[in-house]
Amino acid sequence: MYVGLVVAVTLVALVTTTATEGGDPAGEDAVELAAFAPPAAPRHDPATAVVLDGLRRGGGGGAEVVGWATQTDRVEVLADGDVIASLPIDQERPDVALAHGLGTAFVGFRGRVDIPPDADLVCVTRPGQLPAPNACDREILELPRHRVVAFYGVPGVPALGTLGDGSPASVRRRLVDQARPYVTEDRPVMHAFEVLGTVAQASAGADGNYSAPIDHADIWRYLEEIRKVDGVLVIDLQPGRETYMDQLPAFDALLREPDVHVALDPEWDMGPNEVPGRVVGQSDASEINAVMDYLDRIIVEERLPKKAVVAHNFQPRMITNRDRLAPPETIDLVVHMDGHGPPATKIGNYGRLVALQESFTGFKLFYQRDVPLLGPRDVLGLEPAIDFVSYQ
Repeated sequence: MYVGLVVAVTLVALVTTTATEGGDPAGEDAVELAAFAPPAAPRHDPATAVVLDGLRRGGGGGAEVVGWATQTDRVEVLADGDVIASLPIDQERPDVALAHGLGTAFVGFRGRVDIPPDADLVCVTRPGQLPAPNACDREILELPRHRVVAFYGVPGVPALGTLGDGSPASVRRRLVDQARPYVTEDRPVMHAFEVLGTVAQASAGADGNYSAPIDHADIWRYLEEIRKVDGVLVIDLQPGRETYMDQLPAFDALLREPDVHVALDPEWDMGPNEVPGRVVGQSDASEINAVMDYLDRIIVEERLPKKAVVAHNFQPRMITNRDRLAPPETIDLVVHMDGHGPPATKIGNYGRLVALQESFTGFKLFYQRDVPLLGPRDVLGLEPAIDFVSYQ
């Protein structure tokens, strides 16, 4: 059972908001979650945590290795299991120190090493120890080289999406099966968990903001699971009466990971007098730009690879001033066609929405609400080609 909720949690489905503008499919139900645990610290065990944030290969087999480790004074670099270098812990990483409650910021390593040109897997670890799953070089999300296939939802809450139906391991196995038909000769699949970091609420809550956070410990748990298939994690924000930037900094420790990305949900972006589930919300381009600029600063500071920002919508009005969307070079913007409905309506809306701006493309499928459900062959036949497919 999802640990962030009271065991006896009751899910109360509220009024379904149906989008009728231009024949758009219906929006999602607002679902009340009875209680949340407060955000938790990262689940990395300080006694064993070693993280490889980046490995940037250069010419002649040389590479720069960057990462962090706690409770050790140095790390070893391994190439296909053989030790090839030893690096001291002498780089300030205040973000990691803060996340783990450490008194010192010297928890980082950085150095240039010579890597055999045919090495497949590069890891870092403490001397004499096996590397942890997050301590190895893994494939980085690259659009449009990859096509993303994601499961969406809240851990332990099936009512909010297929990601919440079962243990992290069982969800990962189902995702791999679902993603297999999307592999094509020219595009490999990148598996993804899209986890709601905040969930819009039908009642105001103690802070009056109609949005509640998910237990961060669960998000770390799903990140560790998706890494087993070299996948990525996407944190989705449903801000209620808050703003995206009110909520995003709480996820800084996660956002500094190289395989964590962000999704924004304008359907649940409420005005000062609006209530989730009673109206379909909207986000201005300036709000989305603020998120992208914030991530850009983190990427530059941490020397991370590009991050994706996924903006969900199913009506043109849900993203205002679209022509002002301005992703930095460090961000891949995906404008994602959300909403459930019959195939003809969904496909028609997709065509209308992707014509409104230049971006990567996304498309959501609802297992229970899309009747009939479009198959992978149908989705692969859409024009322009889909870059990010998600299932709820």
